Amino acid sequence: MRRIHPLLLGTILLVTVEGQKCLLCPNGWSYYSDTDHCYIRVKFPSFKGFEEAKAVCAKVKGFPASIHSLDENSFLKKMLVHEHVEKSRTWIGYHRSPTGKWSWLDGSLNNFSNWYIGRPKSDDPDNSCVQMFPMGTWFDVYCQNENSYGIFCKMPSYMTGDRFEA
Repeated sequence: MRRIHPLLLGTILLVTVEGQKCLLCPNGWSYYSDTDHCYIRVKFPSFKGFEEAKAVCAKVKGFPASIHSLDENSFLKKMLVHEHVEKSRTWIGYHRSPTGKWSWLDGSLNNFSNWYIGRPKSDDPDNSCVQMFPMGTWFDVYCQNENSYGIFCKMPSYMTGDRFEA
């Protein structure tokens, strides 16, 4: 039987599996135990539209983040705390299909949303992508709108995905 021993070293969580140290997440990513996933907010030096932002997640081996609870949303919101309001608008992986249905790009269950009051704008099909604002609420925006300074990317941790050796 494999024994896993967690060690907390600063802000990096390591596990020992059969005498070998393994990171739960790649360097720079944050582990969230409730979902057993790793998250990162990739910041942009200048504005990027959603398609460009999505490609950034792929480069870091992640996917635009899906969010399935208020706790998970709050975990991501904390990554925005120290950002200036104008530089905190961050893409997430929620989008509206041409039929008007909202869903997560990763295909996961659509069981949570945290829309700002009056959002989404049901009469505006052009607003088909979503940004999280510093208060943790979501706004539907035009996907080519280049007013975002980051994207939340998500990936399975070592416990559910690949191992990242220390």
